[in-house]
Amino acid sequence: AGEGAGAQFDETTTRRVERALLDAALAYYKDEARLNKAAARQARTLEPRLLARHHFKRGYYSEVRRDEAAAAKHWAACYSALREVLRLVVSASSSCTASLHEVKRVSEFVSRKICTAHLAAGRVAEGFDFFRRHIRLFRPWTSAGTQPAAAAAVHLHWGWICKQ
Repeated sequence: AGEGAGAQFDETTTRRVERALLDAALAYYKDEARLNKAAARQARTLEPRLLARHHFKRGYYSEVRRDEAAAAKHWAACYSALREVLRLVVSASSSCTASLHEVKRVSEFVSRKICTAHLAAGRVAEGFDFFRRHIRLFRPWTSAGTQPAAAAAVHLHWGWICKQ
């Protein structure tokens, strides 16, 4: 039998190693989700940006743990918090530090997760309705003045809309 760098492992050894790594990864993400949940419980009045971040992490951890119901709940809560962040970003009197581009990119990701979950569950109409609401939410930010920079911003925005 071969020894050293070129040694071949039998299939049972490989499966045991794969299973041990999977168990370790699942335990890590379960622990991270528990810590994240405890931190959010301590701060009941999170600002929308931090609330979106919290639910984004919980949605991701739930997906890794293969808990689709919890993941869908957290992705929806994240999107709801992102809508509030968007409202703060576009309001002139707000002191929100997030940019419109940042909100658009994160909401694009979360929207894709929610639509995919609806389609995977066989709720096609709900998936399409959610997508239409997502597009309607961001469509108003396309108006521009006559300046070339504003026209370029409109072009980029419609490019982003088309990517959706």
